[in-house]
Amino acid sequence: KSSQLDMLSINIWYFNKRMFFTREPGSYLLESANICEKIRDQILNNDNTLEEEAVLFAQSRYEHTKEIVKLLTEDDNTVIISDRYIVSSLAYQAFAQYLGKDMIYEFNEPSLRLLRDNDIKIHCIKFNIDEEEWKRRREQRLQKESADSIERKDIHEDVLHFFSDEEIFNHYTDGLDIEIHNIDANGNMMKVYIDFLE
Repeated sequence: KSSQLDMLSINIWYFNKRMFFTREPGSYLLESANICEKIRDQILNNDNTLEEEAVLFAQSRYEHTKEIVKLLTEDDNTVIISDRYIVSSLAYQAFAQYLGKDMIYEFNEPSLRLLRDNDIKIHCIKFNIDEEEWKRRREQRLQKESADSIERKDIHEDVLHFFSDEEIFNHYTDGLDIEIHNIDANGNMMKVYIDFLE
């Protein structure tokens, strides 16, 4: 995922769009970055309960979403690509950490209302990968210093199951105005990237 976004960011000309790249928790967008990055620090470096962490994610997401909505509505030639958004909370917190989807939807209702009120649809790019290939890449990722405390949680097999099982995925995302774009991520990086561009 991160490698594909890195390659995409240096080929921004391909789209002939005003494009912004951001991430959660936190934000790379100018107006929301300060407060969202402070919340990110609370998430990654404090000993939060699961529910406290879910609340912090939702608080950061709301500040993030306010700026996303502003950017998208001021120029209809705008595309914003976020590394993680609410589907990640449904995977990591609602499903893998058993908080349940009702709680996550409740915490994130302010963000979802902003999207609904401005007719903004979520487009989810879902990289589908076999379990063995996923384990190999995850091990490589964990050996790097860049792997954060979220990525180091021992819940990733459940997260993989969330994204691999269509029935589970659809059940947890049925409250979203969302369009899914499936990409086979088992191939080499360049083949996956070509599919990503298309």
